[in-house]
Amino acid sequence: MKEIESKFIENLNSFNFNNQDEALAKFSSLWNDINSYSKHIKKRIRNRDIESEFEYLVNSFEVLSYSNEAYIETYPEENSDIWDRVFYNKQKSWAVVIGENGKILTSYKIRDDIINTLEKHKELFQSKYERKVVSDEFSKRVREIYERLTRV
Repeated sequence: MKEIESKFIENLNSFNFNNQDEALAKFSSLWNDINSYSKHIKKRIRNRDIESEFEYLVNSFEVLSYSNEAYIETYPEENSDIWDRVFYNKQKSWAVVIGENGKILTSYKIRDDIINTLEKHKELFQSKYERKVVSDEFSKRVREIYERLTRV
């Protein structure tokens, strides 16, 4: 669990920006897959969850900044090496999923309660989940970036 946070923080070291365009250009480097990133942006805009790519970036960092707890999802034995950390912001009804490599897998609007969503995953993928507290180091580092983003 802490390993995912540490890897994400490590990946943030290359996320340097001085303006909105630079932040957008580098945001995809925090994703597991650049093609997946593009598909997610298009889908969120099409669903009217966001109006712009920059809003997607800010929403993602806001959730990561202000999530006091996260959910660790683990999968059945045949996929036991796969686990994700789901950060969730109830006020925003938004979730960010970070994989074991510290890269973002998805960021999306929750249309249902987070527990209902995790329960659906449990049914579909035979996954398990448990709630964990987010480390202060993680929150602090991500919040610094979020605050910079809101000023550019």
